[in-house]
Amino acid sequence: MIPKRVIKLGGSCLDNPQLAIAIHHWLLTLTPGQNLWIVGGGQAIDAMRQLAALHPLDEANMHWRCVNLLRASFEIVAELLPTWSVISERQAWQQLLAELPQTENYLLAVDSFYSRQSSQDSRLPEGWATTTDAIAAYLARLSNADELILLKSCEVTEIDPLQLAQQGIVDLAFPAAMPAATKLQLVTLPRVTGST
Repeated sequence: MIPKRVIKLGGSCLDNPQLAIAIHHWLLTLTPGQNLWIVGGGQAIDAMRQLAALHPLDEANMHWRCVNLLRASFEIVAELLPTWSVISERQAWQQLLAELPQTENYLLAVDSFYSRQSSQDSRLPEGWATTTDAIAAYLARLSNADELILLKSCEVTEIDPLQLAQQGIVDLAFPAAMPAATKLQLVTLPRVTGST
């Protein structure tokens, strides 16, 4: 049986100049499986938080603006990893769900499975409590993933979702979004030196 994983690449990992190589090396440590990847927004989302702190902006609208921004980080990683399969539209996502799992890396645009129109099904708060951590947990539920891996740039030893949220390592919506049957793993993506 092919294991199915959801892997969230934290936006803070995007500043790694050897990101593609680091991901390739890390993947060698995993058993082959179907890996569904999403990418966080990193500094682009931080900039939106700063604007929200300065102006009286609607929190739900800001949430969806941030989801729209995730398309940019998705496209950047797609360019860095051109051999991966790309799921950029809802129809392609639904087709992937209907197929038997293949041993492959799929890079998903967040808005291919999570949008303003489908958000009621997700039960995720439309605000700052929800980041790509909770959205990755929602994807794990949608795909019946065996495992959810959060790739972070910080060292993490804790694995309890509630404690992770209390420590600010994951978002506040994450504990409720995390499927009970899915194994959770937090990994620090190691930096590599050189070009091989």
